[in-house]
Formats: sequence, C-alpha cells, structure tokens
Amino acid sequence: MMTDGHIQQVLQTLLLLKVPLQADLIYGALDDTFPKGPDPRASTCILSGLAKSRALDLILHAFSWHEMNKYELNVYHYSAVIAACLKASAWMKSLQLFGSMATSEVQLNAISFSVAISACEKSGNWKKGLYLLSVMVQSKVDFDTIPFNTAISACNKQSQWENALQLFSVTAQNQAELDTTTYGAAISATKQGGKWELALQLCNLMGQTAVQSNVITSTCAIGACEAAGQWKYAMQLFSEMLQNKMEPNDMTFSAAIGACGKCDQWEKSLGLFILMTQSRVEPTTITFNAAMSSCANDGDSEGVSRLLSLMTSIKVDADVITFGAAISACQRCRDWETAVLFLSVMQRSEVESDTMAFSAAISACVKNSSWQHALQLFSVMAYDKVECDTTT
Repeated sequence: MMTDGHIQQVLQTLLLLKVPLQADLIYGALDDTFPKGPDPRASTCILSGLAKSRALDLILHAFSWHEMNKYELNVYHYSAVIAACLKASAWMKSLQLFGSMATSEVQLNAISFSVAISACEKSGNWKKGLYLLSVMVQSKVDFDTIPFNTAISACNKQSQWENALQLFSVTAQNQAELDTTTYGAAISATKQGGKWELALQLCNLMGQTAVQSNVITSTCAIGACEAAGQWKYAMQLFSEMLQNKMEPNDMTFSAAIGACGKCDQWEKSLGLFILMTQSRVEPTTITFNAAMSSCANDGDSEGVSRLLSLMTSIKVDADVITFGAAISACQRCRDWETAVLFLSVMQRSEVESDTMAFSAAISACVKNSSWQHALQLFSVMAYDKVECDTTT
C-alpha cells in the first residue's frame, strides 16, 4: 500500500506536467506509480487531489488510465471526477460520467446524485434533474436535503416555479430535513408565481420550526410582496428583520423600496433609501432605480436629479431604467426642460436611448406646449433609428 508521502509526491509530479497535457506523459507517470497493481486508497487520494487542483484535462486523463487498466472504480472515484467537471463548468461531461456509473454498476450514493443534479442545475436541464431526483428517492440511497435543494433551485432558474413548489412538498413528505436553503428556494418560487400569500405562510412556518430565517429568505419574501404590490406586508417583513437584528443587504432594500414605490408610497421609499445610506449598505443601480421609480410615480423631478447626482458622485452606473424613470418624473410634473436635459445626458453616456425614454420626453414637451422641441426629439429618434410606437 502506498504511503501518504508517496501519494503526495505522485500528485506533485502530475501537477508539474506541462500544458498542453499529453496523455502519454500522464499514463507513463501513473504506470510508474502503480507497478504492483491497483491500490484503491491511493487512486482515491490521487483523483481527489487532482480534482482540487481544477486541472480538468489532467484528472480526466488520470481517470481514463484507471479505466484502461481495468481498475475497479468506485463511487468515490467517480464523485471526485464529476466534482472536478462541475468546478470547470463541464456540465455535460459530469452527466456523462454519472451515466457511466450506472452502466458500470457502480453503487450510487447521495453525493453522486447531488453532484449530478447540480450539473443539471448549472446546465439548465431541470427535467433531467427532476428525473435523477425521482430515481434517488426510489432507490435505497440514504439521502439528505441537499439534492432536493439543488433540484428546487434548478426549477427556479428556469422559471418552473410550480415544479419548485411541488418539490418543496415532496421534500417534506420524504422526511428530508428542511433547512434555510430549502425555504429560501421555495419562497423565491412564490415570487415567480405571484404567490405572495404562500411566501408569508412559509415565513410563518419557519418561525414555528427550528429553522431560522435569514437575510436571504426574508429578502425573497419581501421580493414576492414587491412583485404583487403588497407594500404593507413588505414593510412588515422588513421591520421584523430589524427586530430580529438581521442586517438588510442591497437586495433587501431594493425590494422594499420597490414595493413602496409601486404603490405610490414614495415617502416610505425615500425613507428606506436614506436608511440604507445610514446603514452603510452601498446602493447599487437596482436600488437607485427603485428609488427613482418612486420619484417618477410622484412626479418629483428634483428628487430624481438629486439621485442622479448621487449616483455620479459615488460612481454607480446608470442604465436605461434609471434614465427612463428620471424622464418619466419630469413628464408627470411637465418639466420638459429637465426631461430633455436627462435625455441628452443619456445619449452622451454609454446607455442606449430607447422608445420609452424618447416618448416620455416628447410627452413632457407636448404637455408644456413646446411643440418645436417635441418635433426635434421626434427627428432625433428617426436619425438614431429608435423605433417609434403609438405613444410617440
């Protein structure tokens, strides 16, 4: 049996091989390593060590050498190589290796299922992930919550919110221990499906169990309320976070500000924005956009001007949504000069002017009877090849 010191020497030798790697060099090094035949423990250590190095070609060649020499490969060998493929974003190779385990009659375990389902999540193959999860449940494998969480996440990423919520129920039915990640993924699915009431129910359910809510789960729930225009419940959840001494992050503030802004609660939106700056949470473009939208709904052109100046001073990039909200605010209060100014700034920046921005600026001019400026903007639209719509 190979000693630990010898194994480390072999690993160093393999890792020092020059790129591009040649299979013959790796095969030769392994031939010298195993002159007396298979050593399962050494093989596991070498493959695991190579997996940590993220040298995908190296570990794949080493794995192929073991296959060619008829070495008995077990679930730990396969899992190490599949994990390396995941780290290298080689999703299809991960699934191919998992398929080889089944055809080679290798005993599968929860780890191998988890890494395969994770490959499905990363590659967007949510249907394959659900299939593997069903195979795992029907087998005699002792599983935990991780593969369920991964499968729920895979559904979320592909907007399969109904399947995600069904999986949450299946997870509980299979007596897998629900954790914060499980609840967070389920609550995130409620936002996609507009099921804000269910988001609140899940938050309450967490409070009745030993599972502690955190910033992520609370933010997801506030986001679900924002999407449904339920600003009161969003603010209630935000207040509970502060009471429980959680520290809201930029996404939390963005969701809460957005929820208030969509319901014309612009004073609360700006109050949250001020609280954010006082809490030393760095505002992002998304946060500014949420605050901008609140000002736009109130027709506060001075407010959006201050926010744009602040964005510039702290070097946060404005985008098409930022300028759209700013120009919309000017439209509402008939401040056509500032609307035209914002459109000009937008054109000078790297942000591409869109139909909505031009339409809002033109509307601001029309409302103030500035027909000449409105027609000039219309001509600029044509020159810049910005598509006109019925509003324009």
